[in-house]
Amino acid sequence: IAYSHCIAHGIDMRKGMEQQKLAVQAGHWPLFRYNPSAEKPFTWDSKEPDGLFQDFLAGQKRYTSLANTAAAADAERLFKECEENAVRRLDLYKKFGDLL
Repeated sequence: IAYSHCIAHGIDMRKGMEQQKLAVQAGHWPLFRYNPSAEKPFTWDSKEPDGLFQDFLAGQKRYTSLANTAAAADAERLFKECEENAVRRLDLYKKFGDLL
């Protein structure tokens, strides 16, 4: 599973690797390894999110266009839900890794 930037994100495609790094730092995309034959199969590589999740979203046209087309309160609520879901996902992966 990989995070892959695309032109629909509305970013400078020459900076795709930088965007992927920001996704990991913000907590939008977890970075881990799974090797079932290893002594500890699940290895967590991400650091704790840097608290800039909303800045990460704001850096992509796919999100800013939502804010420009939807009611501002709806977009703000959806962005907040997106961040909350990312936090829950990260917690789930960490718990999963502890079980292995």
